[in-house]
Amino acid sequence: MRSRAQVRSFHRAGDIATTVVDCIEPPPEPIAPGCLFEDGTPTTVIELHKLVEREGSSLRFETYGEVEQQPLVGREYILQSWWLPGTLELVMALDRVWTREQYPPDRDDCEYCPLTWRWFGRGESKDSVMEGYHSGDVWITVAAYERFIRDDALRIRATLKTDN
Repeated sequence: MRSRAQVRSFHRAGDIATTVVDCIEPPPEPIAPGCLFEDGTPTTVIELHKLVEREGSSLRFETYGEVEQQPLVGREYILQSWWLPGTLELVMALDRVWTREQYPPDRDDCEYCPLTWRWFGRGESKDSVMEGYHSGDVWITVAAYERFIRDDALRIRATLKTDN
């Protein structure tokens, strides 16, 4: 889910930043949301919220809200997608009903949030959470629900609502 990408252009208009990269071998779908980071460091240079155009090896992304650091034009970064195939559909499903609950403490299996990769339950990880939202057998963290479903920070759901 990683690929090398060279920044061809970057510009900002209002609260939307547009980044165009050339990618020799794009990662598998979904390419966005994702981020660019420098090879050898875990630090994100810029989040890439939406892939808005794909032409050959050229990818154009939009980023919404504040951008703390802008990528340098001409520099090569690592492009990494945040989500696995199928995850984007969770956010796009406007008819999905999410219910906030405590994760059942007696469950023997391990469940992770497909949007944030945080684990639910009393597992070995200090980062595991005990409360979230579920729809059917899918659990997501409260932070994931608030950012991607309720607040629609990636502007995915609003686009779908206006298309109907």
